[in-house]
This record gives sequence, C-alpha cells and structure tokens, in this order.
Amino acid sequence: MKRVFLLILISVHGLCAQVGEPVNVAFSMLSWDKTIKDVFYMNQGERVDLTIYNGTPTPVHKVVLEVPLVFYRDGPLDEEGLPTRIPVASVKFEGNSNDTLLLFMKLHDEPIQYRVVPVETGASENGTDIYKLFNMTEHRLIAQLKDERIMLQPGASSVSNAPILDKPNFGVMFALESKTDEDPGWKLVYKTQWPYRSGRSGMVFIIEDPKRAEELKVRRVYYQTLQPQLDLE
Repeated sequence: MKRVFLLILISVHGLCAQVGEPVNVAFSMLSWDKTIKDVFYMNQGERVDLTIYNGTPTPVHKVVLEVPLVFYRDGPLDEEGLPTRIPVASVKFEGNSNDTLLLFMKLHDEPIQYRVVPVETGASENGTDIYKLFNMTEHRLIAQLKDERIMLQPGASSVSNAPILDKPNFGVMFALESKTDEDPGWKLVYKTQWPYRSGRSGMVFIIEDPKRAEELKVRRVYYQTLQPQLDLE
C-alpha cells in the first residue's frame, strides 16, 4: 500500500525559500467538483492557462521544478494596469515523477480555494484491467468488488484486478469503521453496481461527505488499460 500524500497550501509566505534539487515532473489534472477555467501556473516565466475538467484528466504537462508548484488566479490590477496573482493552491513534488494525477478539490469556508492531492496513478504494465482504490478518509474501510474484499487503511491505496465477468456490471460495497460512541463498529455506507468494460481500468477516489457525517462520496476515473510492449528482435 502507498500513502496518499495530501498537501494543502496554508500560506505562500516562504515558498521561494523552499528551493531544493530540481525535479522533472509530468502530471495531468482533474477537478473533483466543477470544471475549473480561471487558474494558471508559471513555467520559466511563461504563464500557462488551464482548463481542468471534472470528467477527464487534462493532457500531460511537463515541468522542471525547484520550488513547490503554485497555482494562481488573476487578482486586482496593479499600478501598471496588470493583474496581480492570487495563489489558490500549491503542490510539492518529492522527486521525479512521470505518472502523477493532480486532483483539485474545492475547499469551502476557507481562504484557500483548492487543495491538491497528488496521486501516482500506477497504471498496469501487463495489460491487466485494474482498479486502484484511494482511501482519502480518516476511517478504515472495507471494499468489496464482486467477491473480493479489501481492507483500506486511512490515507492508503490498494490495487485490485478487475473481476472477470460475462455481465455488463458487478456489485460494489464499502463499509466504514465508525468512530462515534453512539454507533461504533462497521457500517455499510455504499452499495451499488459498477459498469464493466474489458480493456478499461479505473482509479477510485473515496472521500468523506462534507455534508453528512460518516458518509462517503466516490469518484471513478476510467482510462484505457496499457498493453505490454513486445520486444521484437
């Protein structure tokens, strides 16, 4: 299992002081909520405007970084009539990466607009359809995909092969370990059918419902399963 690294920008003061060794990163972006059209980042002095969709990841961006990558919105005009930059999120890459999805999640009732969750997608390299589950809650979860049960620790991820089916869908359930004194133990909080299509893998992000205690929100992102490369001599 791998820890899901959550980084929330609390303040931009001191960002420039966090200079480290250059890292080469390639990343795509996905919005958890609505499509985001009004953010950008700076790359070697050039402004890169973004449209971050909520259904399909963006094309891959490649940058070399020595400091955290900061995302901005345009602010009020300065004395020269140019828009100022208002930072809205930040993410720090701990090392080189060529397979990272940045998941943008809107923060409500906060001065910072987004938190960014960097996720190593871990696509299958052997042509096997997989589901990668990311438990982004503070609870232990039990996931059941058809007949397979998986224990998910808080903030952890797990990879499971897609079930072998001769039907167009399969049953999925999530149970949550309650932390309340009134109702301790395991609670079934999610039960549904997921569609199945051969040749397609999925990333599954599980978060706590901000409006209902100990309830879950689940987001699936599908992508084409990578096929193994043949070495021809």
